[in-house]
Amino acid sequence: MSKTTPVLNNSGQMAIFIAIIFQILFVFFAMSINIGMIVHDKINLQNAVDLGAYYAATKQAEILNAIAHQNYQIRQAWKLLAWRYRVIGTLGEANNPVNRLPYDLSSPLPLSLDEQPFHPPNRPPSICIIYYKNALSDRNTRETLCKYGERNAITAIPVTSVGGLAGFNPINLITQNVTQSLFQVFRQRCSVQGAYSWYFAANILTAYRLEQSYRVKLIYNLTKHHLLKPGKEFRDLDGGLILEGVRKTILKNLTKRNRESLERVELFNSLSQVNNPKDLFPRIIIQPYLKFTDLRGGNNCVSYPKSVNLLRAGPLARADAQARLEQLDPGKGLRKLIDYDRWFSITQDDQSFLLLYSLGVEKNPWYMAYVGVKARTRPKELFSPFNQGVE
Repeated sequence: MSKTTPVLNNSGQMAIFIAIIFQILFVFFAMSINIGMIVHDKINLQNAVDLGAYYAATKQAEILNAIAHQNYQIRQAWKLLAWRYRVIGTLGEANNPVNRLPYDLSSPLPLSLDEQPFHPPNRPPSICIIYYKNALSDRNTRETLCKYGERNAITAIPVTSVGGLAGFNPINLITQNVTQSLFQVFRQRCSVQGAYSWYFAANILTAYRLEQSYRVKLIYNLTKHHLLKPGKEFRDLDGGLILEGVRKTILKNLTKRNRESLERVELFNSLSQVNNPKDLFPRIIIQPYLKFTDLRGGNNCVSYPKSVNLLRAGPLARADAQARLEQLDPGKGLRKLIDYDRWFSITQDDQSFLLLYSLGVEKNPWYMAYVGVKARTRPKELFSPFNQGVE
């Protein structure tokens, strides 16, 4: 049976031990350095991607802000319509505080409108602009046919009839001719004035209809061609690709090793999942109702508040008023646009849909607006030449 004898005091054993220890320490050192460099590259890439995402979110917010501005302008147009209807349209009424002011407003006002309480009647106002020195009435007359905006009657000039022996008196004949002439002027002036009130009411209503339709169309175009595009086609208000801006932002914030090894940058737009702009921004459909004061000249001059859209079904009170309306509205353009029933049904026709009255749009809260950015680099690590990269 053999006996094992330990080898003692031979040279080289300590050197081998030191080499093994040094190799182990070197591996630990290399691993520590490599992990530190990978973490550094990862943090640098993450910070750069965050800045790129902030850039994309800023561009998305600019588009949303442009849409919000157009929506705000629709609300401003609605306020303007209300002001034209309830203020300008009722300036001829006797209980309007502005009615106590002088017609010539070129000089400073003698009193503050804030100090003049106005208590409007408990009824929808009726537009009546047939008062002295307004924009549409006859400038040669100093009369007003508005007063209270309700059914009013102005007594006509009595026409004298000369007969018998009194007819031989030339003064009586002259008086009869003058009164008959004044009566005809009274009837004609009364009857044609209703066309002016309708024309003003139709103008302000059509102005609002067209303005809100143009702005809604712009909102939907911005949404369709900018906001709903996928990341590769996502463009800002200037038409530039947002992805290119994201790439440049990331490159400017990367270290040299990450910048030189950048492989790809991806952009995600959450709103690209929406198929139709109308789903993201549904409209607030309304049906405004305006009244105007029509006048009928007969033995008396009688005012009748009417709905503006009634001209669709029939003419004004008198033929001469209808003739005046043909001069004010050639081609019946206003009368076609003022037709409520024609446009109030929602159809597949985009033009018909845009001409619906609305208070603008509201954002669907179920669609969240956000962006995501993803980037990948493959820096050459000192002790890991076969690394798969970081992202």
